[in-house]
Amino acid sequence: MTEDDRQQLAVELVLSHIRIEQTPSVLLLSDSCDEVQSAVQRGLDALPWESSQLPGLVSLRLSDVAHDLSLLQGRWSLACVIDPKLDTQVLTRLLARVRDLHADRVLHIDNTTGWPLASSLALGFSKLSADDNLFADSGFSIFGFDIRTYKSVPNWLNARHWANPELWGKHRW
Repeated sequence: MTEDDRQQLAVELVLSHIRIEQTPSVLLLSDSCDEVQSAVQRGLDALPWESSQLPGLVSLRLSDVAHDLSLLQGRWSLACVIDPKLDTQVLTRLLARVRDLHADRVLHIDNTTGWPLASSLALGFSKLSADDNLFADSGFSIFGFDIRTYKSVPNWLNARHWANPELWGKHRW
């Protein structure tokens, strides 16, 4: 699969997430940011959007942002980190910063040879492709983080059980 085919697949994945969630603002982080942004913009223009629903796109060069995190300003509904070719520590720091401060949802599209699954799981990301064979020929792994579905609220965490009343008088602390 050529680099152009891989880039086109990444753009299609970004567009599908934007369509499904009706995302109002998108941050694209890629080393080929101009090409990705123009391809995503062409894809959005081809869809039947109302002008008020058209998402705002901001595209930044990934290598610049990785070395100067102060370039990230604001908060987006969706941040897409596309095919990073960065050191694991630098990429971990960048993904954690984007996840915590700058986006409600993060889509990490990565070449499978560079990023271990354990690193994504440690950051709270989950593997999005249900069928591993779906993207095997493309060489991509797709991970996502959504703050709304990251952790479900346990049934004991409510006003009725806040002080464990069933344990009163049973234990001495």
